Amino acid sequence: MECICSRPGAHRYTQGVASLVPDAVSALVALGFRPQDANAMVRTLPAEGKTSEDLIRLALQGAGKK
Repeated sequence: MECICSRPGAHRYTQGVASLVPDAVSALVALGFRPQDANAMVRTLPAEGKTSEDLIRLALQGAGKK
């Protein structure tokens, strides 16, 4: 993991972007979403600079708007 400091005092630890999407999809499936729906929810989100938790949160927020 690498530390990305976006502003003084704020540290974010992220994995490589390639592993964020599958992690977020797996979490959504564990919450009860169908794999194809979870995949579609996450693949439309910009992953750069995000954590897997960020992607999960954004996907769930998007699901609540439908």
